[in-house]
Amino acid sequence: MKRFGNLGLAAAALAASAMLVFPASAATAPANPAEEARQASALLRGIGLDAKQIEAHALRIEKLSSSATPAWQACDRQWNEIKPAIEVISMRLRRLDSMQAALPAADRKALRGSRPLFGEIETTTREVRTLLDRNGTITSQSGSVLRQRSQAMAKAARELVRTAG
Repeated sequence: MKRFGNLGLAAAALAASAMLVFPASAATAPANPAEEARQASALLRGIGLDAKQIEAHALRIEKLSSSATPAWQACDRQWNEIKPAIEVISMRLRRLDSMQAALPAADRKALRGSRPLFGEIETTTREVRTLLDRNGTITSQSGSVLRQRSQAMAKAARELVRTAG
């Protein structure tokens, strides 16, 4: 039951974030390039902020999985906090892709650099989820792998903050 509560909160956060990413006024293309450049910069800053959030939760998972008796529920709760940020970054990247022709060179470069880092975050997130889905316990072996994957996720998120933020 607790897990569904976290998922409900995650869904609500995702919906609220989507409104920030795609406000009603952004449904139509901005009339001037300066406005589009401003929107692109705001989207990149948002990606950086979401990446900071992912990094913080990944570091918590790393710390939790380093303890003598890792708590599955605590790690799962951290993963549930990461997932909405990943969804929002994905939406922001799609929006930036649609604006790519009008982006300033610096923003295009940041977007190109963000893609592989975001791919690494997505991959490690799936791996962490797979580890957590194994019978609801964390063994010493899976704890070690969980620690490694969360370290990799935190590193990629840190790089994404530098690239996009």
